Amino acid sequence: MRPKSLVWFDVFALMALALYGARTGFTLLALRAAIAAQPGGEPYTLAIATGISTVIIGAALLVWFMASRRRKSSALWLWVGIAVFSLMGLPKTMQAFVAGQLVVADVLYDVLFFGALLASVVALLRPSSRLWMEAGRKD
Repeated sequence: MRPKSLVWFDVFALMALALYGARTGFTLLALRAAIAAQPGGEPYTLAIATGISTVIIGAALLVWFMASRRRKSSALWLWVGIAVFSLMGLPKTMQAFVAGQLVVADVLYDVLFFGALLASVVALLRPSSRLWMEAGRKD
C-alpha cells in the first residue's frame, strides 16, 4: 500500500501542475489578444508558445507519473530539480511586485504555485516515501 506521504505528493504535485496549466492558459489568451491587436502580428507565435507549453506540462506529468506510480528514484530527483529550478523564480517575482510591475493576483498565484511545489517535494522526500520507492526496486 502506498504511504500517505506519497498520496500528499500526488495532491500537491497535481495542484502545482494545474496552477501552472491555468496560468499558461491565461498567458496564451493574453498573447492571442496582443497578436490580434497588432497589425501584421505573427500568428505562428501563438502556435509555438502553445506547443512549448504543452510539451512542458506533458514532461512534468511524465516525471510525476514515473516518481509516483513507477517508483523511479531518478524521477524523484528530477522532480526535485524541477522544483528547485522553478523556485529560483520566486525572488524575481517579488522584485517585480515591489517595482509595481505585477498585481497582487500574480503574486498570490506564484505563492500558491511555489507552495504546492515545495510541499510536493517535502512529501516526496519523507522517509516513508523513500522506503516505498526502495521497496519497489526490489519487487
